Amino acid sequence: MIDVKKLTLETISDPRAAAEKVLAIKADRQTILTGLALVLVLSTLVDMLHRLILPIPPALSEILPGAVSLLLIKAIAQLALAAAVTGFGKWLEGQGRFQDVLIVSIWLGFVALVFQIFGVALFIVLPFIAALFHIVTVLYGTYLFVHFVNSVHGFNNMLKSFGVVIMSALAVFFCLYFVS
Repeated sequence: MIDVKKLTLETISDPRAAAEKVLAIKADRQTILTGLALVLVLSTLVDMLHRLILPIPPALSEILPGAVSLLLIKAIAQLALAAAVTGFGKWLEGQGRFQDVLIVSIWLGFVALVFQIFGVALFIVLPFIAALFHIVTVLYGTYLFVHFVNSVHGFNNMLKSFGVVIMSALAVFFCLYFVS
């Protein structure tokens, strides 16, 4: 059985070792899809809760997607990102499989969810600090993702992994741009 708290702390402190443990998880397609759906739904719920707490100007609230649309956007983005990381990684002679990238993405999505919940709670008490916390978590989350991509593809080259992440992010951006 996986000690979730210990693995979460290890993800933050030693991402390479945590990535190896996450990649050792052997899950079937149904379990992976269920985990992905769970992380996406919980993340969307936290986003919607944040919108309830945060006073949003009326003009902005009219253009923000609703809960179902946001969930669909997140699902498309997550699947597109996993496909791009797999494809670009293989293009750069990586070993990763789509299902491995999804497992890593689900785990990092769970870790991000923990920080997202903490950020919403922090926003209630200290909004300015919460904004800084959000910036730091996005930057550190990118750092973690690069480490996990490095492990998925067996690169042992953080620059190559960073390139995969950048190319994948651009691919997802264009995917979402043309879908919307």
